[in-house]
Amino acid sequence: MDPDVAAYGITSLRRLSELSRWPARMVSLVLAIFAVIASALSAAGLYGLTAFGVAQRTSEIGLRTALGARRSQIAWVFLRSTLVHAVIGLALGLIGVLAVGQLIGAVLVETSGADAVVLAGIVSVLVAIIATACFFPARRAMRLDPIAALRHE
Repeated sequence: MDPDVAAYGITSLRRLSELSRWPARMVSLVLAIFAVIASALSAAGLYGLTAFGVAQRTSEIGLRTALGARRSQIAWVFLRSTLVHAVIGLALGLIGVLAVGQLIGAVLVETSGADAVVLAGIVSVLVAIIATACFFPARRAMRLDPIAALRHE
């Protein structure tokens, strides 16, 4: 309005909008990084526990194989025990998310704390991580030679 007044800090509306969203984007990025790290650690832990179970039950696997158990039955023994614990953990986690959904909803953008699509996506990703972590030790259990397994101890 006044040509004699110096104008400082002139920016576009787009830039102002980006600057206002920057803290939320950084928090989201840090939380996403922590989520990936937590998923990798949980997958490594599940893999380790299942592999330890396979190692501890090597003679049992050899006996089952010698008595005629199919490979799929042997793999299912380990997958079932891990999946039961995983389903219990997922159920408790979903109950926790639904319980504090209103608190989380204040921080979320364009979604609620109990959005069914988001929760279904998260559960499916977690089930895929769990199944992948348990697949390799179960595959090792399926491939054990019964004679070598019985001689193990």
